[in-house]
Amino acid sequence: MPLRTRGTPHPNMRYTTAANWQVFVYPKIRPGNDDFFTLSHDLVSSPYWPSTGADTSWGDARLQDCAKRQRAKAGGGTEWRAWATSHHLAVVTSRLTALGRP
Repeated sequence: MPLRTRGTPHPNMRYTTAANWQVFVYPKIRPGNDDFFTLSHDLVSSPYWPSTGADTSWGDARLQDCAKRQRAKAGGGTEWRAWATSHHLAVVTSRLTALGRP
């Protein structure tokens, strides 16, 4: 884990999978929050990325946009949390529908 910083957070994502959360935290190397582009690319390329991809949720579509650098800016802590929450709610809803449990 990178050392804590004051002000803006390190690029990070807590990403829900069927049984766990995957936690991605990247150090700040590039200007602004551009390191989140790298984080999102790594997430989209990882085995944790769902087979439904960007269609999983609104948040996953934003993450894919970042991974492909189709956004001018990578967002910040508020956006990252919203994208992760959108994904989390989609996963839980899907599991409730299919299995009757989260």
